[in-house]
Amino acid sequence: MKTSVVNSYVIAIALVLGFFSCVKPAAAQTFNIQYFEAPTGSGDFYNGGAPIGTSLNYVQPTLGPDGLPVFNPGYTASGTVLAPGSGYLNSANEILYWTSGLNGIVPDGSGTITLSSTPVTMFAPGTSGPGTGGSNNGTGNDGTYEETAVLTGEFTVPTAGSDTVTFDIGADDMAFAYVFPLGDPSDPDSLVESLGGIHGDTSTPSNVVTYGPGTYEIEIFYADRDTTQAYLSFTDSSDLTITPTSTSATPEPSTFMLLGTGLIGAAGAFRRRFVR
Repeated sequence: MKTSVVNSYVIAIALVLGFFSCVKPAAAQTFNIQYFEAPTGSGDFYNGGAPIGTSLNYVQPTLGPDGLPVFNPGYTASGTVLAPGSGYLNSANEILYWTSGLNGIVPDGSGTITLSSTPVTMFAPGTSGPGTGGSNNGTGNDGTYEETAVLTGEFTVPTAGSDTVTFDIGADDMAFAYVFPLGDPSDPDSLVESLGGIHGDTSTPSNVVTYGPGTYEIEIFYADRDTTQAYLSFTDSSDLTITPTSTSATPEPSTFMLLGTGLIGAAGAFRRRFVR
């Protein structure tokens, strides 16, 4: 074989190896998670015959004053996607699927969870699953309770550096992911992935965002709203590592606030929504 041909093969192999060395794998990432249970068949949590559809702009780009996703009345949809019932919206139009004490919603434990491109089953323990306290989710169906959850994590971009991240999220049913500088959820345009409606396991279009130096918090709001399937997956194609949020969360501001006690004004003093 001529030397020029050998050189051509060497160059081609080097280019291929160089390409693959630049591809950043989608690593599994770990989050804190707070689980909730919503009674199946109550309000927006259906026990069959739910309208099927998907919306990619169901919520606003920024979290609301209580740190919850804000419903977007101008949302568009493929299929049939209903707006949240009035009993699941507060005066700031925040969605309250993650609010203990509202319409029978109760906390179901907390812990950590690792997400990747492989969907995690998110059934509530209910009557057919072995799980308790959210640490070992039920499998099969959720004829008694459907699960919602809030996941939190953080990642750091080194000083004088930047990180371009491609986010992908999939769910049955709803999942909204927000990224913002640690401690500043009011940062505009923090929404990085949005998947509303009731549907089978569905993935959103990829979203590419570049972050400068600093520490960022990522929050994912998940809700299973019908008794068929319950999944959540998440990936980011970058070299960042998401770890459970190290800062302490303040109590959930919305807890019991819609039980007719006039606590909405007092809730403004709190930013987080977690129940301990």
